[in-house]
Amino acid sequence: MSTHAIDHRVSPASRSPRRSRRPGLLSWELAAGFARNLFRHHTQTDPVLEPFVAAWFTTYRCNLRCSYCILAEKGWTHGGQPELNTEDGVRLLHILRQGCPNLYLTGGEPMVRKDLDELLRAARSLDFACVSMVSNMSLLHRRPELLDLIDNLVVSIDSLDEAACAAVIGAPHRTAARIRENIVAAAAVQRDKGFRMAANFVITRQSLGHAREVLDFCREHGIRLTVGPELSFDGRVVDGLREDPRYGELLDELIRDRRDPAVLDSGPYLEAIRDLPPFPCYPALTPRISPMGELYYPCRPAGGAEIDLLEAGSLGEAQRIGRQRHGPPPRCQGRCAMNCYLTPTLFLERPLALAWEHLQGELMPGSSC
Repeated sequence: MSTHAIDHRVSPASRSPRRSRRPGLLSWELAAGFARNLFRHHTQTDPVLEPFVAAWFTTYRCNLRCSYCILAEKGWTHGGQPELNTEDGVRLLHILRQGCPNLYLTGGEPMVRKDLDELLRAARSLDFACVSMVSNMSLLHRRPELLDLIDNLVVSIDSLDEAACAAVIGAPHRTAARIRENIVAAAAVQRDKGFRMAANFVITRQSLGHAREVLDFCREHGIRLTVGPELSFDGRVVDGLREDPRYGELLDELIRDRRDPAVLDSGPYLEAIRDLPPFPCYPALTPRISPMGELYYPCRPAGGAEIDLLEAGSLGEAQRIGRQRHGPPPRCQGRCAMNCYLTPTLFLERPLALAWEHLQGELMPGSSC
C-alpha cells in the first residue's frame, strides 16, 4: 500500500460537523466542570464528581491477538460478546453527551464495527467537545473516511521491527507492515483533516528495548507518545516489570524530555507510574461503558456492578444506582495504574502543574484509556 492512499481532502458530508475550536480541556464546558470538581474535591469528604471523558467499549471484538491484551486474556476479543446495535448505540451516545463533554471510543478494535461511521457522525452531531478513538490501525486503509470524524486518534505502536511487531500482535508480517503504513499515512493528513494522533506504547519487558526507536518515529511523523505499563486485568502492574532497571530508566528519560512535543504524558503521570505512590482514585471522572451500554461501577478493575445506561437514562442516575447497591467507590489508594483513572485524579491533586503542561501540550485526560 502506498502511504499516499489516504485522501487528503475533507469530504463535504463530514465537513459541517467539524468545529474550528480546539478540543479537550480548552472547552468551556469541561473547564467549568473541572472547577466544580476541584472545589468538591477539596471541600467534601466523599465528593460526587462530574466526568471528564466517557469511554465506550464499542466492541470487544478484535482482529489481532496482542500478547498483553487483558481482553484477549479473558477470551472476549474472539468470543462473540454481545454489543449494542446502531440504533441503541446512538441512544447511548445521547445519554453520554447529556452527562459528559468528551467521548472516547475504544475496544477491541472499533473499526470492526460496520456502523462505526454512523456512530461517529452521531457523536459529531451531538457536539462533544472532543471525540477520540483508539485503533490498532490494521483496517484504516479500508475506512479512511473515519479520519474526517474524529479529533484525536490513539494508535498502538509496540515496535518498528516488523518481526517483533508481528509476534506481539499475533499476526503475519504483512499485517505488521500494513499497520505501519497506515500510521504513516494517517500522520501525514493530521493537519488537513483536523485531528491529532497519539501513539500508545505499552511498556512490557519485551518492548522496553524498542521504546526509543518508537519515540524517534513519533518525532519524525508528528505523533505524540503516551506510555503505560503492562497491566493485569485488575489494573495492577504485572509482576517483574518495575524491577527491570530499564523501566525506571525509560521513565526518567521521558520525564527529562516531557517538554518535547512528541511526549504527551505529563511529568506527574510519568512519576506516578514509575513510583506508584498511593493516590485517591475517582473512577467517576472517566466512566467506562461496556459494549452493551452498561456502566462499570465503580470501575472494571475493582469489579462491582454493570448498570444499564439505556435503562437508567443518564450517567448520574446510573452512578446513583451503583452507590445505592454497592456503596461509594472504595478508597483504592493507587492499586491501579490505568492512565484513564490516574491522570484525571492527578488533575485534581496537582491542578496547576498539569493545567500548565496541558496548555503547552494539549494533554487530554484519559488519552490512552
